Amino acid sequence: METTGDERVTLVAREWRVDGGLLLESLSSTGDHHLVIVDDDLGTRAWRFENARAGVAIESKLLDGVIVVEGVQSGRPIEEAGRTDETRWLQSLERSLRDFVLTAADGERLAFVVLQPDTLKVRALQARVHDAEDRVVAGVRTPVRRVRVSLPGIAAILWRSDYWFRMPDGLFVESRVTRGPPGTRETVVTLVDDTGPAPRR
Repeated sequence: METTGDERVTLVAREWRVDGGLLLESLSSTGDHHLVIVDDDLGTRAWRFENARAGVAIESKLLDGVIVVEGVQSGRPIEEAGRTDETRWLQSLERSLRDFVLTAADGERLAFVVLQPDTLKVRALQARVHDAEDRVVAGVRTPVRRVRVSLPGIAAILWRSDYWFRMPDGLFVESRVTRGPPGTRETVVTLVDDTGPAPRR
């Protein structure tokens, strides 16, 4: 479930094994449809985003260290490209941070890039993992680890978000993210039901 102020959006996430990695799918009640292909190390190889109501259909893929983007946004054709500077592309943080959460020491950092859905620009970010804590997940007190995602360096004071992952399997259970400039309402995503298979590692 995704909540921003009084607005609630239902999310359904699934994944399948494909040649050399995983196919991740996310569907929302607003019509957003994400498909992400990750390799066996959970780095992103390609991302597709569609919302027919909004007139958006975007395809992006990693080619020789460059994220190439093509498609239609608000009815207008778009074509973008941005370098990753050999930093890993992690478009699905909820899935791609799992191994980091399970293996990293308290305070350890991970540098990566994402493709911002609104601007389609490559953005450098960092993740810092914190030690285990307890948190209520779907009504049950559960051991989790928190990951603080932020801009790198001193810019971390300008923007940051938090993600929680269940231990010991690393399943994403909650995030608190600000999707905009200071003053933007926080968006909270929480796990409501986990009836699918255990995460693949």
